[in-house]
Amino acid sequence: MTAFPANLATGRPILFSISTTLIFTVFVIATAVVQKTASEPITQEALGALGRTVIGALALACLANCGWLSWLASGGSRTSWLLILTPLLYLLAVYPLLFSGSYRLPPEDGTVLSMVAANGFAAGVMEELIFRGLVLGALVLRWGVTGAGLWRALVVSSLLFSAPHALNVLFGAQALTTLAQLVWAFLLGMVFGTLVVAGGSVWPVAALHGISNALVHANRYGHDLSLDMSSAVLLALAPLPLVWYAWGLLHRGRRLPQAPVSA
Repeated sequence: MTAFPANLATGRPILFSISTTLIFTVFVIATAVVQKTASEPITQEALGALGRTVIGALALACLANCGWLSWLASGGSRTSWLLILTPLLYLLAVYPLLFSGSYRLPPEDGTVLSMVAANGFAAGVMEELIFRGLVLGALVLRWGVTGAGLWRALVVSSLLFSAPHALNVLFGAQALTTLAQLVWAFLLGMVFGTLVVAGGSVWPVAALHGISNALVHANRYGHDLSLDMSSAVLLALAPLPLVWYAWGLLHRGRRLPQAPVSA
């Protein structure tokens, strides 16, 4: 790898990871600002989906520039897709109840809810391409896919994934809700990162994140989430069973292969 950002990813992976996170944050803020210019909810959601799709496409182009498409973004094996089924069922069973108290969709127009789901799906895929593709890829390339190096890569990439969620306070979110989200985003980051390492591809995990986002976002649309301490702790720690599931995958020795030398 000789071209930017490939040389930065391999030579200075921490700087690359932080820079990628900051650029992502700026783009997401810009998308949110553009969304606010629209008066109709369906237009806001459509602009959000479009913006996040563009950001995801840029992340995919960076993966190609780094030579990581065959390493991190292949289609994935049958096993890699099967690995996401348990987390997907768990997320779809638990999070609607925690957010809205029901599995029923709100009584909004179906077109609006479809666009909410599309926006949520685009956000999930985008975040996986960035944080489990570019960021985690750079870190495991330098630190390795076994032992302490892998755990350090998972922790750092998950912290960087979690941190931008603090911006929700600026858009009116309750401080306690945002704090809970920082915790559950970190834990889910660990799970998603492990699934990429265990399955050998970012795409199954992007599908997992996108589908769960789409359905949970549609389910909680219009629901004012205001937490007390007990419900905040419950939400924050809800991913713990999935952390145990992910740890089991690594304990059984499933590992992402090192990047090809040509990368």
